[in-house]
Amino acid sequence: MDKLKSNVGQFSTKALSGTFNTLTVVISMYFILYFMLEKPRFFERIISSSAPLKRANVSLIGEKMRKLIIANAIGIPVVAMGQGLVGLVGYFIFGAPSPVLLFALTAAASMIPVVGAAIVYVPICIFMIAEGNTGQGIGLAIYCLVIVGLTDNLYGLRC
Repeated sequence: MDKLKSNVGQFSTKALSGTFNTLTVVISMYFILYFMLEKPRFFERIISSSAPLKRANVSLIGEKMRKLIIANAIGIPVVAMGQGLVGLVGYFIFGAPSPVLLFALTAAASMIPVVGAAIVYVPICIFMIAEGNTGQGIGLAIYCLVIVGLTDNLYGLRC
């Protein structure tokens, strides 16, 4: 019984501490986000005046950051649409169920780092194999791993 009390006490302390830390981070994030969105020029002045860099370097970093943000804001959705379209072709070729829905899911999921479009096409391939369409499922898996996976790299170079 004492061991149970000890474990419950440790767990509740860790849970409470983790919750408090998470709430602190989220509240801080929203506080900073509010000022970033409400008064962006004021926020930019505060950041640039408190940075321990020369004025020219701060301006150079700011300009580079603007270009990176714009490139990512345009590039990531373009690459996502490209992966979705290439996946759509594969879904039609190999007879996947609801290819248009899978296109939309693949395009949306391809924006997720690390797992990307695989979070959609791996379960579909497993489903197709489980349904008895072994050749089509394996073919779709190879197509998606090679073609859809490389599409990210090819479109990423162009954008």
